[in-house]
Amino acid sequence: MENEYHTFSIEDFVADEAFIAWVKSNKNPGFWEDWLAANPQKREMLEEAKKLVLEISHDADPMAEQDKTRLWKRIDKSITPVATLRRLYLTAAVAAACFLIFYVAIFNNEESTFLFANQQKENVEHVLPDQSIVVLAPGSKVTYNDKNFVDQRTLQLVGKAFFEVEKGSPFTVSSAYGKVEVLGTSFDVDAQNDGFKVRCFTGKVRVEYKKKSTLLLPGEETDFAQASQFKTYFNIPDDQEPEWMRSEVKFDKTNLKEVIATLEKTYKVTVEVDEALIESIQHTGIFIQDDIEKALMSITWPHHLLFEMEGDVVKIYKKVD
Repeated sequence: MENEYHTFSIEDFVADEAFIAWVKSNKNPGFWEDWLAANPQKREMLEEAKKLVLEISHDADPMAEQDKTRLWKRIDKSITPVATLRRLYLTAAVAAACFLIFYVAIFNNEESTFLFANQQKENVEHVLPDQSIVVLAPGSKVTYNDKNFVDQRTLQLVGKAFFEVEKGSPFTVSSAYGKVEVLGTSFDVDAQNDGFKVRCFTGKVRVEYKKKSTLLLPGEETDFAQASQFKTYFNIPDDQEPEWMRSEVKFDKTNLKEVIATLEKTYKVTVEVDEALIESIQHTGIFIQDDIEKALMSITWPHHLLFEMEGDVVKIYKKVD
């Protein structure tokens, strides 16, 4: 099997029982450390596969994945076409990780109105009839005509949402404060608290507010307040998604001591570690904010460190061969 790993794709690792056992239960860590030492060019691939395993695990936070549609889009970008049985295996794993979410869906037979409301404390993803995706912040909702949405892509938004719009007919988001029109792009809308803020992540977005109109390009945002109109710029994240959707923080060549300090603050724990062990380590990676074990794994694993938890005390140390 060790020889077979040389030809494995990300998808192959995600479906491999030994790899899953290592990621979830730290089983046989010596083998994987030795294999990585001999195959350093595979480290980035294993990092991505490891993250996918954690996302589709049975014990993963169901709201962290948002929705299996988005996860499959990520997997499809990372792998080549695969056999049907392999994809079915992964589909079952993803489905097992996506628990039921609570929302309100009301269908009016006369007007064909569909209401999707997020009553959770976390963001909730919804796939529209044209396969466009809307991610709703807590307390937000959208309504639209379910029967002819593909031909007339218009919906009403109350609250805050992020949209990934498939190409097709004009797509319009209306609110009590203003209107957004696009063809195929990604953007977020904050239409609440008497404000109306729109940010363009990809494509072009036309925003209308009180008979005023402006065109946004990627990296541009507009924030309307009463009779005023403002157009400014923002930095588009690498994943081209708004920061309010994330449950993680990215680090780029950050001293590991600072990363550990962030972990202590986030989880209210005390980390015991020999500073001489980490003072020269620069960490690049993702910090998971909703699961301390995943966070610790993402911090320690790339640097060949181990950790133990005893209540609210975490001990980080170097493996002794």
